[in-house]
Amino acid sequence: MPGPPGRDSIEVSSKIQTLKEIVKKDPKNLAAWVELGNLYFDSHQPEEAIEAYRQYLKTKPDNPDVRTDMGIMYRELRQFDRAIEEFKKAAQIDPKHANSRYNIGIVLLHDKQDIKGAIRAWEEYLKVDPNSERAQRIRAQIEKMKTMPPSTK
Repeated sequence: MPGPPGRDSIEVSSKIQTLKEIVKKDPKNLAAWVELGNLYFDSHQPEEAIEAYRQYLKTKPDNPDVRTDMGIMYRELRQFDRAIEEFKKAAQIDPKHANSRYNIGIVLLHDKQDIKGAIRAWEEYLKVDPNSERAQRIRAQIEKMKTMPPSTK
């Protein structure tokens, strides 16, 4: 049985406050920075999430998951080019990082209306993740996109 309304948001706020105190005392605490970023991410506070991820990345810039999450937050802020930039950095850090490649296609297709660019991005995605359920959906999406009339491409 779910708790009273607002319980989850109070719990999240409390965790955020605790983590803010931890990183204030220990700014090099990477686990706390990423957890703080993730809580902001999950509670739809993109500016705060980006700042927490940025603090994490100052010390450990080669984490593709954190870069991808930061890119998703830039997308939420409608900063699509910054989002793509972070996804590309994540893919450079880890050439097999499927999630960053997937998100490049999402932003190109849905936010920038760049169908050809999305197809290219997802073809790159399929090279690193050819057999998953997501890959099957992407293949079907690419086929639909290729058959669209030129005016919508």
